[in-house]
Amino acid sequence: MYQLVITFSSIEELKRRLRELLEQLEGRSTIQTVPACVQQKIKVLCDESVRKLGSLLTRLAADRGIQLEVYEVDSSIDREVEIDGVTHVPVKDDLDVLRVASRLKAILVTGDKKLAETAKAYGIQVIYIPPSGVISKEDYALKTIEKLTELIQTKPTPSQGQENR
Repeated sequence: MYQLVITFSSIEELKRRLRELLEQLEGRSTIQTVPACVQQKIKVLCDESVRKLGSLLTRLAADRGIQLEVYEVDSSIDREVEIDGVTHVPVKDDLDVLRVASRLKAILVTGDKKLAETAKAYGIQVIYIPPSGVISKEDYALKTIEKLTELIQTKPTPSQGQENR
């Protein structure tokens, strides 16, 4: 006997999940999904070199069963604002970007090589894709989701040997 439990927040999401399940059962899955162990929202912070990427990332991630909490930094605002599900955070410079990423424990998405290297040196997870390596904003978002999926799938889970402290 088998039991199937599907959690969903809308009818559209249920339909999408059922389509994915049928594709997988038929052996013709076209969508790369993440392991079921990844249930929490993943925080992503986009710097100003990848402006207006947040809503695209949210949609693409949802198609793959990834729940994102997306933040975008913005040096032209003076208070935090949410627009279309993306939280815009005020910053003055790269130091603020690093502070926000660290405070949120977010994965930093950037096209700025120096910022990426500095963030890595401070222990912040980074997805760096040079802007010259993509052909459009949509391509940048697709490549970012691919790298994000790889990061998630390589993260150790508690069942993979992490000890309780």
